[in-house]
Amino acid sequence: LIHFIRTPILFRSRIISTLVIALTLGLTYFRLDNSTSDSNNKAAVLFFSLFLICLIPVTNSVNTFTHDIPTISHEVMERKYTVWAFFICKVLVHIPLGWIFPLLIGTVLFLMVG
Repeated sequence: LIHFIRTPILFRSRIISTLVIALTLGLTYFRLDNSTSDSNNKAAVLFFSLFLICLIPVTNSVNTFTHDIPTISHEVMERKYTVWAFFICKVLVHIPLGWIFPLLIGTVLFLMVG
């Protein structure tokens, strides 16, 4: 969270990339009907949206974890905490922020796909 406050361009770029992905998916499946023939398309929208909602936070957690390897190794060598404690705390800190991007994807897709 502090990382986004310190570098607001990173936060803006993540919002813009999330919007571009959601708009692309929304334009691909724009205004589906409630007919039986569009049920496969609705299933595809659900699959892709859930895939994006699950994949984006995981990749961000892994990327921040690899970014902090020098800090982790230094703190572990001084026996301040373990790698497991650092990773759990890092994931817990990213949970509130991780709700913003899935809500953004869901809102855009709900309005565009129907």
